[in-house]
Amino acid sequence: MGKLFPFVLAGLVLFSCGPTAEEQLTYDQLVTEGWTLFQSAQYDSALSKFIQAGAIDPTGYEAYSGIGWSNLRLDQLSSAASSFQAGSTQFNADVSATLFAGWAFVLNAQKQYSNSNTRADQALGIDPNWIFEHGLSYDKDHVHVLKAENYFALGDYTSSLTAVKAVNPSFSADVTNSTGQAQLAAEIERLKTTL
Repeated sequence: MGKLFPFVLAGLVLFSCGPTAEEQLTYDQLVTEGWTLFQSAQYDSALSKFIQAGAIDPTGYEAYSGIGWSNLRLDQLSSAASSFQAGSTQFNADVSATLFAGWAFVLNAQKQYSNSNTRADQALGIDPNWIFEHGLSYDKDHVHVLKAENYFALGDYTSSLTAVKAVNPSFSADVTNSTGQAQLAAEIERLKTTL
């Protein structure tokens, strides 16, 4: 028995040390780590941090936003859309434009153009000067161009032109004819590649 005591004591000491440092991270710390990994294009690792944060606080929209953006970058569109939708149900004054902008991009990729515009409008309604702050060069202009692309796909060339003019006020085209529509399409593509 005397020889076993040191091993039993060592086991008790190890057991009583409590949770690991990883388990002690708070919701905010996990979200911060998630965005740091996201900025380094480590999307799988970022996704893991955001999921851990969401397990700590299922009402925290920021974790849902991070999960959505990570899934978007991983081309997991259905999972991204589900995360953004879940985050939007936690709506309060603090729900960021970033969540709705990400959702708008996902819906566009899924060819849900009308729904994409709804989310884009929500993003711009929350923050008309939105800038994505996590390593990708997205901002309000990208959201306007996204709306222009959506409206064009829906055949609403007048609204598409209005969205383009929000980014490039000097652009002009007669969108009532095919020549003007072609010019509008070319300008949308130009803006998508130059922004």
